[in-house]
Amino acid sequence: MKKILFVVGLFSLILASCSSDDTTDETPSPVTPPANITANLQPVGTSARDFLTAENFNSIAIDIVHVEGFRPTNESINNLVSFIEERTFKPDGIRVQFTSIPSNGDNEFSIQEIAEIESERRTLYNDGDELTLFIFFADADSENSEGNSVVVGAAYRNTSMVIYESTLLRVLSNSNSGLTRTTVESGVLNHEMSHLFGLVDLGTPLQSDHLDTENGNHCNVPSCLMEFQIDFGAGMAMMAGNVIPQLDPQCIADLQANGGR
Repeated sequence: MKKILFVVGLFSLILASCSSDDTTDETPSPVTPPANITANLQPVGTSARDFLTAENFNSIAIDIVHVEGFRPTNESINNLVSFIEERTFKPDGIRVQFTSIPSNGDNEFSIQEIAEIESERRTLYNDGDELTLFIFFADADSENSEGNSVVVGAAYRNTSMVIYESTLLRVLSNSNSGLTRTTVESGVLNHEMSHLFGLVDLGTPLQSDHLDTENGNHCNVPSCLMEFQIDFGAGMAMMAGNVIPQLDPQCIADLQANGGR
């Protein structure tokens, strides 16, 4: 499991409302998952090349499930779609669906509990030449949040991630740095998506020596989207001016060598 943590109180953030409506908004009825869903239940990074290339999958479907009141901004999801398009080859495009669910009342989630919610609520699985991505926006903290160090996102399977949206919003509401909700959501989403792309050395082989060996599966290049400091909030300084952190050339070279753009 790859996760992002913020240190609450070190940074001042401000919420911003969404302004984009390019993504679809659906509430599909629960469906029975296909008999074989093992392809979507693998370790993080296993599907890196499937995301990056059109060898097995020509399109991506993003299945977003959010607790009522914790839907991400449309602009954040549009930014994620643009980020995926920029780094992958999917000639048939990317589609997005949203599902709103009631809160289960929990105060915190373990990854196992997140996986159980996915099992109950995920409606899209790999089908033919369409690869699927599941994202859950939670209304409670991670059980791994502790004191001022809080987890805001985690990639936990090859096509699954969770964003602890209530945690992210709480950090934003208690701060005054001028960073917007969309900027922070986009940074977290793109970071976790990059782990699913196999970065760093997590299914996408290194082409140069830029692995942060001390912290693992992160980049040692300062200000890279995959820098470990982002996990602990110090990377928030990289978002000054509401600029979403970008992958550095060495991370991009890794993705290109594995079939990406």
